[in-house]
Amino acid sequence: MARWITQFMPFRYVAHHIKGKDNTFSDYLSRYPVDAEVKVHPPATPPPCDSLNILHRTGHLRILKDFPDIFIDFDASQMSDPELEPIIKSLRDGSNAHPNYILKRNRLYRVLNNGQHRAVVPSALVDTIIRYYHFSKFGSHWGTQRTFQHIRKYFFWKNMHRSIQSQIRGCEVCQKTKSDRTKPQGHLSSSLDTRVGQTLYLDTTGPLPPSMGYRHILIAVDGFSRFTILVPLTTVTSKSIMNALNTHVFRHYGYWERIVTDNATSFSSHKFTSFIHSTGSRHTFLIPYYPNPNLAERQIQNLKTALRAKCHDDHSKWAHDLYLTQLSLNSAFNESTKFSPVELFFGRPLNTPLNLVWDIPSEQLHLPTTWQTAIANIDAAHKRHAAVYNKRHVNVQYSVGDKVLLKTYIISDKQKGITKKLSPKYWGPFQIVKKISDVSYLLQNCEDATIHRTAHVSQLKIFRTNRK
Repeated sequence: MARWITQFMPFRYVAHHIKGKDNTFSDYLSRYPVDAEVKVHPPATPPPCDSLNILHRTGHLRILKDFPDIFIDFDASQMSDPELEPIIKSLRDGSNAHPNYILKRNRLYRVLNNGQHRAVVPSALVDTIIRYYHFSKFGSHWGTQRTFQHIRKYFFWKNMHRSIQSQIRGCEVCQKTKSDRTKPQGHLSSSLDTRVGQTLYLDTTGPLPPSMGYRHILIAVDGFSRFTILVPLTTVTSKSIMNALNTHVFRHYGYWERIVTDNATSFSSHKFTSFIHSTGSRHTFLIPYYPNPNLAERQIQNLKTALRAKCHDDHSKWAHDLYLTQLSLNSAFNESTKFSPVELFFGRPLNTPLNLVWDIPSEQLHLPTTWQTAIANIDAAHKRHAAVYNKRHVNVQYSVGDKVLLKTYIISDKQKGITKKLSPKYWGPFQIVKKISDVSYLLQNCEDATIHRTAHVSQLKIFRTNRK
């Protein structure tokens, strides 16, 4: 029925019912002569450009079809509203009990302070108007203020801004497609190592220009001392990383209590996780798309700086004397510990050719005392960093059972017709099923219970629904 109403809407007409027996001509025309071959010739001239054609061209007709309530008689709806009916009757009786309202052509209007008039919306049509000016293609999902300013040009109802804000805050499309403009969520929350051999962070960098047959670098960083081990790789696979760890790390330095990696396939494969388990170490994965806690990721930035300075004129020489770059990283002063990585790892500075030629002895450190000093320095640095970090972030805590949206990380794909710029910012909703820490949660998809994700609080935002 709504489809036919939209077809006749551009015309002024009065509908009259005619009985079937009195409308035989129309009934006759509705019978298509299927036995006869009829040739239909197009008209010689195009049809006139009437208002219906304009509606079809501009897309307004398609918009109106999605809102059949628009075709409800507005004046009759005002009269049937329990709050507006007494006002209308009072104005018709000539009473002055409602000076802020006026009747024009049997329609109730609100008189604004500037003397302008706005049509008063009955409660039954409030939701329709908000959806039309926000959810439709004409509304384009603008925010509360833009939608409010657009509606107030024509309509009025009590608590208008509040009701518009409530509807828009619960709009699922807006929640998924719009960026979060608030401060980043989550205060600094991290555990600090107190000894060498406690945590080993692993990561890879590359691909780099071919150098001596290598294209990648495996980087391993001790969590307490920041002692770094660099291993060039030809390919990044679980097998190549396992061989590098056995040959260049575990054989010389022993095993660590915990191994921390990201979620790359080479680290998350069954072969690699089984290998780590066989060493007696615990394998911990970082939260996807949140590399901040990975010390190896931070050390990669220092490595790139060193390699950029070393081979800026010939990029194919980055693998030459890579061990010297490793010595340089391990001999450098660390601002957090106030020691070099090698001093905390071995208890002494590294000898260099200059020390040996000039016979300059290196100072032997008392390792337990040095570690205690380093722990105090790390704790003080952590507190300073937390004070700055927490000023730029808001402390948000979620509870088990809360529904949230998860930030997306979509990569453009020309073949699939996907572009990152037009993709949703969030997806879900998810339900929090476990609180892992103050800033990390285990999520379960509300539509598919088999989908689980681990997320940092900065990747989440609360999911709101419109309560009817």
